[in-house]
Amino acid sequence: MKKHYLFDTAILFFMSYLYLWPFFERNKILAFRFMLPIFIFGLAAYLILRLLFRFERSVSMFGAFIFMFSGLEIVPMFAPHFSLFFGIYTVFFVLLSFVKMKKKVVICGSLAVLFSLLYVLSKINLNENVHSLIIWVIKSKVMVNFVFSILATTGLDYFLNDREAVFSNKYSSILAALRNMSLISIGIMLLLYAYLIPHAETKMVINIVNCFAWFSIFLLFGLLILFLKKRAQRLEVIILLYLLTIIDIFSFWQARFSLPW
Repeated sequence: MKKHYLFDTAILFFMSYLYLWPFFERNKILAFRFMLPIFIFGLAAYLILRLLFRFERSVSMFGAFIFMFSGLEIVPMFAPHFSLFFGIYTVFFVLLSFVKMKKKVVICGSLAVLFSLLYVLSKINLNENVHSLIIWVIKSKVMVNFVFSILATTGLDYFLNDREAVFSNKYSSILAALRNMSLISIGIMLLLYAYLIPHAETKMVINIVNCFAWFSIFLLFGLLILFLKKRAQRLEVIILLYLLTIIDIFSFWQARFSLPW
């Protein structure tokens, strides 16, 4: 086995542990039992993206991170608090993969919609036979997440490697869209801050402001990523994307770490 496969496997194992480290203080055996499926499924996703879909190493790792940590239903640890979460940059690269739609992208997108519908139906109180059939189809949210990771990986591949000039042809419009979204988000956030001056105890507004603050930060980092990409700073772009994606995923699950066993 090539050395980089061993190194990437070690990274995925470490990230799986880091993801669940608060639970190891409560029950090491149970936490390790939850960690193994996440690690094994993540490694499988990495190998599929790397060997079957022929994505490069850094792109395949990005897809594996998304599959492993974006709200998977691999283990029942977080039940019943599941939600279909996909990070800001994940969504961005999914959308980018649709810039120049190919047959495989359309098929993957259709599968994501199909499995999403099955997941929603599985939460509805249908008669027992229909419900069992829907559950049997495979845990739909896991399939949604895997398809979504393929789409995001495809978008990142377009972004980094500029395949068929997909990204370069859309650079100006993408840059303008991110810049406008940043200005609008910051403007709304400032208006909400102004509202909070006489209404400091309005908890709901404070939460909304925090959401806009995070969103604005990620948009500004997005502009930085585009700036680095334009100047061919490939390694810096990859490192920044990994960092922001991990922060996005881990901050989403932060509340889950306080759940009782």
